[in-house]
Amino acid sequence: MKDSQRKISGEGFRYDADGQMACYIIHGFTGSTYEMNELGKYMASQGITAVADTLPGHGTSPEDCNTKVYQDWIDSVREGYDRLSAEKEEVFVVGFSMGGALTLNLAMERDLPGIVLYAPIIKHKKWTVYLTPFVAP
Repeated sequence: MKDSQRKISGEGFRYDADGQMACYIIHGFTGSTYEMNELGKYMASQGITAVADTLPGHGTSPEDCNTKVYQDWIDSVREGYDRLSAEKEEVFVVGFSMGGALTLNLAMERDLPGIVLYAPIIKHKKWTVYLTPFVAP
């Protein structure tokens, strides 16, 4: 990966690689794409184009974040994924924390080839699910 292939700004990053495989990366609540930057670099070194957009209201100040609602983030993720999938044949999605929840939401709307969830925010409806680590092999 050459420096000319690398673009980083307050609006996110893009690391281009040859081939038709890409990954759309979604950061967590109150975070920014900075926390996912090393992952993006690594993916590009492995031949996978990596793109991350800063979610609306993030990467600036807490006051900016308070002006946004969850639907703003859902819409942003949908637009970012659609933009990348128009360029590449296979686009996987990686989500960290709240980005994991946004990834799951996107997976319900789009036919994704694969997802990776890092510490996703998930609330189970049944309390018995918390017993799984104790009763499952």
